Amino acid sequence: MKTAAIICEYDPFHNGHAYLIRKAKTELCYDQVICIMSGNFVQRGAPAVCDKYQRAKWALMAGADLVLEIPPVFAASSAREFAACAVRAAVSSGIVDGLLFGIEGNVSLEMLKEEAKKDISADSEQIRDMMKQGMTYPEALSASGESGPQYSSNNILAVEYLRELDRLHSSVTPVPVKRIGDPFSSRDPADKRFTSATAIRGLLTEGVSVSSYVPGFVAADLKRPVVADDLSSILTKALLTEPDLTVFHDVSREIAGRLANRKNTIMTFTERIADTKTRQYTYTRISRALLHISLGMREDEFLNAKENGYLRYLRILGLRKNSPVSSLLKKNAALPVIGRTAQYADLLAGDILYDQIYYSVSGAKGEFDRSPVVLDSDDI
Repeated sequence: MKTAAIICEYDPFHNGHAYLIRKAKTELCYDQVICIMSGNFVQRGAPAVCDKYQRAKWALMAGADLVLEIPPVFAASSAREFAACAVRAAVSSGIVDGLLFGIEGNVSLEMLKEEAKKDISADSEQIRDMMKQGMTYPEALSASGESGPQYSSNNILAVEYLRELDRLHSSVTPVPVKRIGDPFSSRDPADKRFTSATAIRGLLTEGVSVSSYVPGFVAADLKRPVVADDLSSILTKALLTEPDLTVFHDVSREIAGRLANRKNTIMTFTERIADTKTRQYTYTRISRALLHISLGMREDEFLNAKENGYLRYLRILGLRKNSPVSSLLKKNAALPVIGRTAQYADLLAGDILYDQIYYSVSGAKGEFDRSPVVLDSDDI
């Protein structure tokens, strides 16, 4: 029995995501699909538009067999740390044969593997200089190598997945799948069926229908999205009361200084990003820093988790009732497998804190009122 893993956010789930799950089971002949998904906060440094259980349900309804959670401290971290944690979840499951991921542009697996072998630190000074001249991090990465692959966000993640598989000496097979429709970073939909999650979030915020870009079961569930500005008052309080902002993950002394100098000017979360951003730091980097301040996510917590292997457990968000994948996981996993929050409250204490903040601004039920989503075949 062959099992594929897909690292994802589903923020929100769209037709392109459904296409990848379907392709895994039909064209690529995998028997089972595990989705390794961000929880309530995502890599761009913001709350997900819908909570993690809702997004896990969408994945299952599209054909996935199991959804595991990427812990918040790494789900809302850099591409490198996000990828490292997610790949380790796939490998630690003990049942993954192939890792599927989207790629863009005229790139091949061989090109991505060559890029993954490079020591990125060798280019760090050059990259910093380019960013000071106004380039974004992906643009600087692309310009730093004469023959490197096109550095879209998808391709950057692909390279990091390959790096981590190599570090772990894993036998999991990387399986790149060419993205269809609009590019990952597209903000204005051009294709009639396949566009980016970024574009879809923009349409949702504007109150425009997204029904042509998402499966019907997703369109029926989408309401007002949770947005970064929902955290504005929490962020403001932290800025006004925390004496040393550098204790928080991803907050450099420069970022802390700029925030401290303007802490008494009342702004929304997104206004604060624009006010703090410099050429050296991308919009996403600032957003992640502000998210970590809002959540109280400390740098020492991140470092401790990283030094201890990124993961202490595999947490199930959802599963298909008639699939053997959950029993196979429990039998083969190298880490404890956990489900209901209440049964593992002590082990999950840190993650629960962040989830409860999300539910407090979204108006949804709290973490102790939630259980992994279980879907019967009749529900699909």
